[in-house]
Amino acid sequence: MTSYDGVMRMDDALGRHYVAHHLPQDGGLHTNWFRVHIGPISIPLPNPPARREAVLLHDMNHILTGYDTVFSDGEMQSYWFGSRRPVSAH
Repeated sequence: MTSYDGVMRMDDALGRHYVAHHLPQDGGLHTNWFRVHIGPISIPLPNPPARREAVLLHDMNHILTGYDTVFSDGEMQSYWFGSRRPVSAH
């Protein structure tokens, strides 16, 4: 788990987060592909515009909540999916 100083600026905390997790300096914002790691398997996936827009908020959420990137992405995704109101058909 990466620790952050309570008065650290978010851009500095993001930089520390990216280095600690072996991510590109921009978190992958400008890459066409990203990788999902499942145990020893690494799966390349396209990095569409919707993901690029969400990745910064996703990474800031890791920093603000203290959730690590190993197993807690599932916890974070469950929270975000659960916090959305169902879309009703009109």
